[in-house]
Amino acid sequence: MYPDQSFPNQIHDKEQAFLIRIKFRRHNCWQGSIQWLEGQKILSFRSLLEMILLMHEALDKNEKAVDEQIFRSWTDG
Repeated sequence: MYPDQSFPNQIHDKEQAFLIRIKFRRHNCWQGSIQWLEGQKILSFRSLLEMILLMHEALDKNEKAVDEQIFRSWTDG
């Protein structure tokens, strides 16, 4: 895209892959399962936000997705 510029948000040097299965859409929220292919783990998620936070946690393994975690975590399962 921009070969001569680096993206400020691009901090991860290792690519990660996820397989997402949407099972339900209730109350305008996606619910389903997410498989982290490199981490070889599968978790259910209850909302789009929870799915995004799981992906963020997998990309940034050293930090929890949220300080006071009320969502699922890869380390919980």
